[in-house]
Amino acid sequence: MEVLDARKHEAAKLLAARKSQSETARALGVNRSTIGRWQVEQEFVELVQQYRSDESEIADQGLAMLVPQALKLIEEALAGKDVSAARARVALDVIKAAASITKEEAGTSTLETRLAELDARNPGQSD
Repeated sequence: MEVLDARKHEAAKLLAARKSQSETARALGVNRSTIGRWQVEQEFVELVQQYRSDESEIADQGLAMLVPQALKLIEEALAGKDVSAARARVALDVIKAAASITKEEAGTSTLETRLAELDARNPGQSD
């Protein structure tokens, strides 16, 4: 098995980050067809997949670290504390993403009502 050179590793990282063939080629100073040729090599395909997997794990860990803060903010909003609607919505999105849950499972109808109240009380306010 051929050892991949540094350019191929960099290309794999860029493609894993969802850059196009053209963007990747420009960044590396190679022809777009070179990137296309690499993308049919099994070893290169596996490298791109590995970088995507690594990035996904890092993102999941980062998201998981935000959940306690998000839950606290949602709890405060539901308790009637003065929390901006924008912050509460972001917190709700963090919780949904982390738990991969649907709106019905999260019981967000109560929260959506509370967010509308906050919006009405503080129109135009954002953090």
